[in-house]
Amino acid sequence: MVGMGRLNTPENQSDLLRLWDGIKVEQADKKVTLTTDIGQDLIDQLLKLMQSGGPNHRGPGGQPRPGGSGKP
Repeated sequence: MVGMGRLNTPENQSDLLRLWDGIKVEQADKKVTLTTDIGQDLIDQLLKLMQSGGPNHRGPGGQPRPGGSGKP
């Protein structure tokens, strides 16, 4: 899932690659542990992206929402 998020990061938001690179996943038997090393600036950027519906979110009528890239 982390790899898919990284691959789907829009070209105009390359700072978000640092966010994905800061996520570490470890598995021991049935236990999965996620750890992150993410700066506050990236958390703020992620929250803005989530509030806008994501980089590819479209509004009513198929029009790109403000803040989204509008890519299909």
